[in-house]
Amino acid sequence: MRARVAVILLGLAACDSATPPERPIAYDYGVRVQGGSVLTFRWPESSLPVRIWIQSRSDLRFAVEAAIRAWEKTALYGEFRGVIVPDSLHADVHVRLGAPYTSDPSIPLNCGSSTGIGVWPDSTIILPFPVTLYPRLGVGSSDLADCFVRLATHELGHTLGLFQHSTDPEDLMHARPSSDGLSPRDQATFDQLYHSPTSVRLPPGR
Repeated sequence: MRARVAVILLGLAACDSATPPERPIAYDYGVRVQGGSVLTFRWPESSLPVRIWIQSRSDLRFAVEAAIRAWEKTALYGEFRGVIVPDSLHADVHVRLGAPYTSDPSIPLNCGSSTGIGVWPDSTIILPFPVTLYPRLGVGSSDLADCFVRLATHELGHTLGLFQHSTDPEDLMHARPSSDGLSPRDQATFDQLYHSPTSVRLPPGR
């Protein structure tokens, strides 16, 4: 078995062509690893749509569908497209439900989340990305559903290459996001990543 470097991110007028809006300065999205190199990754157009498998639960599916729509909307030129697939063996992202947990009530999140990111020494990303959403005990179904949408969108951002958290809680990619939607900085960071060279590639055949 080959050794790998793994980073765990825990857990938010008509015209002929689209005109990108002015957007603020992006935040850092690459992850610096041992040795000083920076991991950066994005999905090439030839590998779209990203294939997402979801554990059989209606609340997870609703959240992931909303997350896909949010990121597709911010991709002005179709840089991202996602599709839910029934077969986990042919998926790029796996979304599962984790065990319920208890937490400090002062933390304003009704659920938790995580995404695993692994890279082989030859700079090949390890697929599938494992995404887990964790319900918080004692949270009502409506509040939990809203939280799942927020954090599913956050974690999907990690699988799109926004590996690092923003330092601004108004950004959905903050470690504890307070926003229900992608901020202008989230959008600007996605734009920068998807129009820049990267250091990590997909495995052969994908």
